Amino acid sequence: MLFAQMISHHAASYPGRPAVILADRIVTYGMLEAGIGLAAERLAAGGLRPGDVAGIVVANPARHLALIYALYRLGVPSVSLRGAGDAATPGLDLTVLVTDAAADTSLRQVVVDDAWFAEAPEGAPPAPRETPFGPDDVWRIALSSGTTGVPKPVWFSPRQSDARMATYILSLGAAGGWDRVVCPFGLFIGWGAETALVALAQGKSLLFPQSARETLQMISVFSGDVLMCSTNHLQTLLDLQREGFTPLPSLRQVYSGGAPFSPQLIAEVQAKICGKVVFGFGTTEVGAVTLAPVDRLPVLSGATGYVWPWIEMEIVDEAGSVLPAGEEGVMRIRSPQQGWFGDRPRPGAPPGPDLPWFYPGDRALMQPDGMVVVTGRVSEIINIGGVKLPPDLIEMTIRSHPLVADAGAIGAPSPAGIDEIRVAVVARGPVSEAELAAHLTARVPGVHGCRIVFVDAVPRTGSGKAVRPALRALLGA
Repeated sequence: MLFAQMISHHAASYPGRPAVILADRIVTYGMLEAGIGLAAERLAAGGLRPGDVAGIVVANPARHLALIYALYRLGVPSVSLRGAGDAATPGLDLTVLVTDAAADTSLRQVVVDDAWFAEAPEGAPPAPRETPFGPDDVWRIALSSGTTGVPKPVWFSPRQSDARMATYILSLGAAGGWDRVVCPFGLFIGWGAETALVALAQGKSLLFPQSARETLQMISVFSGDVLMCSTNHLQTLLDLQREGFTPLPSLRQVYSGGAPFSPQLIAEVQAKICGKVVFGFGTTEVGAVTLAPVDRLPVLSGATGYVWPWIEMEIVDEAGSVLPAGEEGVMRIRSPQQGWFGDRPRPGAPPGPDLPWFYPGDRALMQPDGMVVVTGRVSEIINIGGVKLPPDLIEMTIRSHPLVADAGAIGAPSPAGIDEIRVAVVARGPVSEAELAAHLTARVPGVHGCRIVFVDAVPRTGSGKAVRPALRALLGA
């Protein structure tokens, strides 16, 4: 894996090309390369060596990326964290925290400040060509699924990262000659970090907006041509476009994932943001799994696209027997790009010829043409008197009401002991519980009402997924 050396190559070939674009500054490849070199020197002076495992809590995306590359050059695996509290994630076993603000933790800390990058002259010597990690060593860690309330570490080798990056390159290839990718995710989101590494390896420019409004502004001002975002992010962008339309003529493609699209949402995104939209399903553990243009998705809740050829996916029953096409069951996946999950891998240990199946916790079916339809999370299916409904369908339907900005749904026992639908709703105007219940009942067969709780915000992860444990607490379940 030579992606770190690619920064040096781009810096030597095109030192003035923008690498990272923030709202108030542009960091060129020459500047990024110099910053990586200075950061590596400072980290080494701070005692970081192979054998350490570093957590990064640095808000500035350009500096955060420089630290990922600097730690790579020192042979130190790293993980990007939302905050210092994530350093205590069970199984992560960090030895040092690299942070831009001293934290209340027993971990050894290296505090990054402005002086680290203030003296970064362009034209620094190129990085060494040798890679400090073997192809099956652990070089990078990601935290998976805050939707369960318990983040879990997933470890990656250079071999696995190469495979994941190849998938991203193919995913973005449909956008044609793209040059500037807009990434509203934080680098602590696996999708955000992998998008950044793929873009920089190819000499592209990364735009890092810090809010939805800034996303529209930066696409317009800096001619962003590919937007990576969740369905929830798109909903927020549409809210802003309704308030005051920002033309986005440079945008060639939106790459989205997360909650499924509704036909109404697809039509509005194509009219007000970008005509070309692709949707994919993936997980932190396995990476990108499916992809399809939204025009190819059937008018069916949960359709996610077609499985990449190198991914194995099976739909199985509770006993593990493979089900025929069209039958709903439990999804399982395996792929050469999947990371290690569960027990921490032994350094240098390849995954072996028999990869373990990963069960993401989704129920799904595969149609005869290969289209994958996710019908809901195994643990989140709402059972209303034998009618089984995924919460995503409830949320998507409630959000289609013009006076609803966001919604999060769960199933919980009623006083009679029978499951009822409870929905946390963020309203954008005066609307009653009865009106929303009637809106849902008229559109989802088998539903005969719901309990609505109006809230200020629905708890979500950085990638836009509802945090179900926090949602249950909010709804008194």
